Amino acid sequence: MNLNILKYVIAVSEEKSITKASQKLYVAQPSLSQSLRALEEDLGTLLFDRSKSPLQPTAAGEIYINWARDVLISEQIMRNKLSDILSNRQNKLIIGLTPQRNKSIIPTVLHEFYAATTDCSIILKERVSAELEALMEQNSIDLLIDQPNADIARYESVPILNETVLITAPESYVFKIIRPGKYPTISIKELANKPFILLSGNKYIEDTFRELFRHMGQSPSIVLECLSPQVAHTMVSLNTGITLIPEYNIVNSALSNVRYYTLDEYPLSRIVAVTYRKDRPLAEEAAVLISILQEQCAAAVYSDNKNG
Repeated sequence: MNLNILKYVIAVSEEKSITKASQKLYVAQPSLSQSLRALEEDLGTLLFDRSKSPLQPTAAGEIYINWARDVLISEQIMRNKLSDILSNRQNKLIIGLTPQRNKSIIPTVLHEFYAATTDCSIILKERVSAELEALMEQNSIDLLIDQPNADIARYESVPILNETVLITAPESYVFKIIRPGKYPTISIKELANKPFILLSGNKYIEDTFRELFRHMGQSPSIVLECLSPQVAHTMVSLNTGITLIPEYNIVNSALSNVRYYTLDEYPLSRIVAVTYRKDRPLAEEAAVLISILQEQCAAAVYSDNKNG
């Protein structure tokens, strides 16, 4: 089978243009057009509707494109397996995660992992979310612990935690409570004209922060930006301002002079997942690690809820 023609068809479908596809593939346009015509003649049907601009796949084309993607993924998996056999390398997992998540999740998980496996080394790559996504795209990490990847055709995301993000404020800030509870509920209006500490490097936190102030119709008063939830948490305790902190970061470390709230009009929560590429086989050790992550995250939240 000539796999190049599969790549040609996929490129044309993605670029919606034979010219752009030829440029992307560094293939002469006449050659690509000829190959595509020959394939359509062999199949006895058109794969693209050339009367439309941009180019659109036909119903038959959609079927062929999906099949072509599956074939190329299978071919890559086969090559990866052969490479592993030929290199005879030690089992190794490269995990990408943010520095703050490394501190909150990984130590206990790795302790359990090493007790359950043998002859597997772990390499942790700590980066901000955008850099981690680039590393996954470059195939430089095996697992990524962060929000699920929206590209479900290329990535598998396994949820490990539904994480609440808390409004974290000094106890000196007195808010009107709408609903009491472990994390009392307040109105977003209570946050107006308050100084804020921005937890940067976390795309969800940054996006949520901007959305909150858009909802309030005002510009934020940012007194500090930092990467570490621990630093932000400490600065709140020193009466510096309010911040947003994922619940997991305060498990067993809540401060007595800090109060934690949820919002009535704007529930703050996110799914945390382990993501891996579908074109690489999931190693047995990776599956073990994912299972331990799920168990540890569930246990930590359960324990914290019970203590609360």
